[in-house]
Amino acid sequence: MKTFLSLVSITIKEGMFDGNSGISGTANKAIDKPEDDTWFNNFDRHTNEQYRFVWTDVYRKSDNYRFHVDNLPVQEYEEKHAELAINFSIEISGNFTNEVIEKING
Repeated sequence: MKTFLSLVSITIKEGMFDGNSGISGTANKAIDKPEDDTWFNNFDRHTNEQYRFVWTDVYRKSDNYRFHVDNLPVQEYEEKHAELAINFSIEISGNFTNEVIEKING
């Protein structure tokens, strides 16, 4: 099994909380059903920083991550995210393929 964890950290611009919550919530709802092999998906505010949010995902295998990134609601979120955020970072841990690294480096 090649399970791995993805932590996506975003810092939004001051005053953009409602916009970010709206588009991230829409993306989360849209992807839950089609991504059955995403074992855990959570989007929450960082405990120490008011404008920082963390998306936590656990994937069964690398192909699931690649499917996630290519999923239309995720692509739409990423396009809108640029207007709202000042920082975006990804951390991964576990067993993943080189294809995942290539997707992240885009």
